[in-house]
Amino acid sequence: MNSQNPSQLPLWQRILHRASEFALAIAGCIFLGLASLAFLAGHSPSALIEFFSPSYRLAAGICVVTIFVVLVFWLPAAVVTHGIRRGWLTWRVMAACWLAVGALALWLQWDDSSLLYPTSLEDNFSTFPGADMSYTTLMRYPKRPKGPEAIALSNVKWAVPSAGPAIYGDARRRFSFVAEKRAALAADWERLAPQREWLAELNRFDRIGDLAQMAVSDTISFNIWGLLSQRTCAQALGLALDGKGDEAIDVLIPMLEVGRKLQPFSLTLVRGMIGMTVEKSGLETAGMVLDRTPVSAAARSRLLAALGPDDSKAIARHLVLSDYPYFISQIRNFGVGDLATRDSTNPYVMRRVLNALGSLFINPKATANAYARQMLSLAAAAEDRDLPRLSRTAIDQEEGGPPMKNLVGWLMTMSYRPSLDYIMRNFWSMADLREALRARLKG
Repeated sequence: MNSQNPSQLPLWQRILHRASEFALAIAGCIFLGLASLAFLAGHSPSALIEFFSPSYRLAAGICVVTIFVVLVFWLPAAVVTHGIRRGWLTWRVMAACWLAVGALALWLQWDDSSLLYPTSLEDNFSTFPGADMSYTTLMRYPKRPKGPEAIALSNVKWAVPSAGPAIYGDARRRFSFVAEKRAALAADWERLAPQREWLAELNRFDRIGDLAQMAVSDTISFNIWGLLSQRTCAQALGLALDGKGDEAIDVLIPMLEVGRKLQPFSLTLVRGMIGMTVEKSGLETAGMVLDRTPVSAAARSRLLAALGPDDSKAIARHLVLSDYPYFISQIRNFGVGDLATRDSTNPYVMRRVLNALGSLFINPKATANAYARQMLSLAAAAEDRDLPRLSRTAIDQEEGGPPMKNLVGWLMTMSYRPSLDYIMRNFWSMADLREALRARLKG
């Protein structure tokens, strides 16, 4: 290979040499950019995510961007330009540089050979008898209403626009609200007859399956559950004001039972959290009813049975892991080119090129395995009620800074992971309420 000064080469070789120098500068920008992003965020794993958020301070952002642009784009170009002027960027030097670029590119693209925890949405679907019927019944009120009952409910004008005070605040405030709005709340309770019958129908299933495909239409609506929870608690408190303790408990039991049934088989953390919220409001209201008015031994026994088994540890673990199958289904065959050209009429060449470039920034299997390790560790912490380990700071310290290799994959695992410390704190406070009520009923 000719090692003479590039300026002494024939025209076609000079053109090829300049093109190679330009491509080398681009490669340097890419690799130096990855290294710089990883270094800039190294002091805190969440820093890189915060940098791209709208809340990041403008002045700090401009300063960091300026340094980044100068370092990443100017430095490789300056080195190549200096080599051209000095004449030491010969074919041999270029070949050595490209060998280094190739080795670094292969390292960045190298993915894990297999998934350590292979799974899919279908593998996690409920398979017990009646799962499909219970899920179909549940989805009568989805996030985007389609059926006539759901559409009619969205158009109802309530006498009491919100019964939220019936489930928030201390007992005195809740009872005061219910006493003040008693007639209007009673009228709204009658309007909810179809939804109360739907709740009773759901409760006739011993388990409620989940067959969600993760589309918006597969998501349960918090509105219907918040509405039913508020109105049910208000009705129970109203009956307690009348001294009808047994009737108040019987009103709460279906809501308590369905709230629990939403949690063990959920494929989404959202569904589990809705069930948890519904159950917690029912538990608090049941305690207030017991404080306010006498309740017979038979009604207390029915309430005790509605609390179900003490399976809080298993449910805590399941809630943390519930979103993992969806993440795996999205990332296991992820390709930038596949995503960018899915609507193209002739995407083959572009797809292959974009997939190759994208693999420099994200390794799908390595990302899936990293997320699995994180979530299994966090599930164990949730099961053991080790709440400090679930905090963002503790997770950041455990995970360390962002790597140059698989940087986008690291960003995806960081941004996708929910705020588990807040969720599990609420879950275990609800579990404490349940166990305290269980002990009270047994005493």
